[in-house]
Amino acid sequence: MNKGLQNLKCSIQNLKWAISLMVLMPFGQTAIAQKAEWVWYPGDYEIWLSNQMQNRRTERGVFFPVFWKIDNHYPLIDFHKVFELTEPEEVEIYVQGQYNIKLDGKAFEGYPKKITVPAGKHKINIKVFNQAQVPAIFVRGKKVVSDNTWLVTFEDKEWIDETGKTSDVSTTKWMNAVFGIFRIQNNYHLNLSYL
Repeated sequence: MNKGLQNLKCSIQNLKWAISLMVLMPFGQTAIAQKAEWVWYPGDYEIWLSNQMQNRRTERGVFFPVFWKIDNHYPLIDFHKVFELTEPEEVEIYVQGQYNIKLDGKAFEGYPKKITVPAGKHKINIKVFNQAQVPAIFVRGKKVVSDNTWLVTFEDKEWIDETGKTSDVSTTKWMNAVFGIFRIQNNYHLNLSYL
């Protein structure tokens, strides 16, 4: 009887360890491997989707547009993040719209799909224009990933003086990006098939 009680206590202890491990495992994985998400300016996707839904109305088979004022998403968004790397990292970049990328204020030529970021502290800016759909980005590296820690703004109060130097003072208001995966039936969606 005593041996049976001892086995039961041992089984309960092993069960506690297993439950603790299962509960804590997701937190450990989050700290090790960050997950990239599509990010955009807060509220823009909801405005865009609302416009799509409101303009699906028909009357006797004919398009019947809304007769009230409709808003629109911001077509030009600036995304940025400051980060520090202990080693160089290759970063993949996917963008919904036309864009430019700056690393520490220096612009890349063209529309790069991958960039190599050297070790050290850096600031990356991605400015995106898209009149038809919500400007959004998906950035994926080992440590540099797009998530809600990125800052976004629709304002561009940056100015350049006659020497070509960008202003040091800015009154731009920055917000945290929102993230998620959105898919809609028809041509109005982010194509995630290549991820």
